Amino acid sequence: MQPKKILVVDDEWSVLELLRIKLSKRGFQVDTARNEKEFRDHAFRGKPDLLILDIWLGNDGGGTEAYDRAVRDGFDATVPVIFISALVDEGSSPKRAAGGRFALYGKPFDFDLLLEDIHHLTGLGPPREGAVQTGAAAGHHFDKGDDIHKEAV
Repeated sequence: MQPKKILVVDDEWSVLELLRIKLSKRGFQVDTARNEKEFRDHAFRGKPDLLILDIWLGNDGGGTEAYDRAVRDGFDATVPVIFISALVDEGSSPKRAAGGRFALYGKPFDFDLLLEDIHHLTGLGPPREGAVQTGAAAGHHFDKGDDIHKEAV
């Protein structure tokens, strides 16, 4: 089976690198983009199976607007998207849209919960490497101690 392709779009280098490393170690093919131009280049050329997209992209403005423009220009709107944002209340649980194509995470976020959603949204079974009973499956609730920036790579 071909590895699932994930495109991570964020203007924070540390978030891009951490997700690239952690997801690559779990068998995903990961591309990263720091702005709307790079996002569009990777999205149209690489045909990702999932997007992880920051809602705010620094000087480029909104990630949601960049996504809407890409869809209007022909990007496949059926590709699931996990939006991430420091604008969402820290400590809130991930939000999932009805229909199961979108999720929203506040920064910092619990990587194990994110990994569960990635597996769910890409049609994979539960995460491997001992992560099966984490997050919601284990009754875990987001905690400020679950800061992705503090987690060891």
